Amino acid sequence: MEVKEKIYCIKCGREIKEGLLYCDRCGQSVAKSKAQQSKSKSKRRQAEQIHREQINRRKRREEKEIKKQAKRRKARRSAAVICVIIGIILLGVLCAAGGYIYMSGSSSIKSIDDVVNEDIAQSSPVVANGRETTGSASSDTGMSFKLYEYGGLACPYPESFTQKSTSGGELLRLEDAAGGAVMTLTQESVPPADDMLAAADELMTAYYRDALALGSVTKTRLGAGWYIITYETDTRIFHRKCVISSDGSNTALRYDFEYDKSSAKAEEYANCIASLDENFISGQDSQ
Repeated sequence: MEVKEKIYCIKCGREIKEGLLYCDRCGQSVAKSKAQQSKSKSKRRQAEQIHREQINRRKRREEKEIKKQAKRRKARRSAAVICVIIGIILLGVLCAAGGYIYMSGSSSIKSIDDVVNEDIAQSSPVVANGRETTGSASSDTGMSFKLYEYGGLACPYPESFTQKSTSGGELLRLEDAAGGAVMTLTQESVPPADDMLAAADELMTAYYRDALALGSVTKTRLGAGWYIITYETDTRIFHRKCVISSDGSNTALRYDFEYDKSSAKAEEYANCIASLDENFISGQDSQ
């Protein structure tokens, strides 16, 4: 059953009974009361519509803000993952660099034969055609030298040094117990090259890199078929001369000489090296 809406007088507020054209209390026109009430209802509906629209706009703003926050959180998570990946890569690089530095530093406590010569010693087998002779080399230092012949070359060595057991491809190993010097002779394979100078330069370049990794290079000399390098650490001096055979056998002979800087015989060893370099030649080039 439909419930009819009640009408109230807009002047005195009395409820107007159905069918009356005027208020039975104050005589106000019922038509005006109905019109006024209808207008009020319209305004109320408009107000309610505006309120609903405001609520909807607020919800849309909230939903939009929630989406923005979700995107920002996702972006932050992605950035965090990228930072972690970069951090892992950098850590790996630092660990690798640290390992290389540690290994480089650790290698300095090894002997020159264990570190610097190991690449050459393993490059080719030693041919057992070397022999000692009783020949001598001239020297202004008063030291007596013997000669070790190999592949058409003859390298002098101090007669006073004591021979020791060889290792790592060495042909001869000598030590001076009185001053702590060590001298070794080693055969070396010659790389293919256009001429003797180019071959010596290639051998010297390879050894120069090793020497720089172990100490400070103080002397380098290069000629057609030979090279000289001296390098130092905090406590020791290392010297090498390598001479390539001129008989076309693609072999070379080198000697390595090392001693303590603080040795009482340091000056004597320096003079000994000068004599060795002067007398150990290939016959192809003046030094």
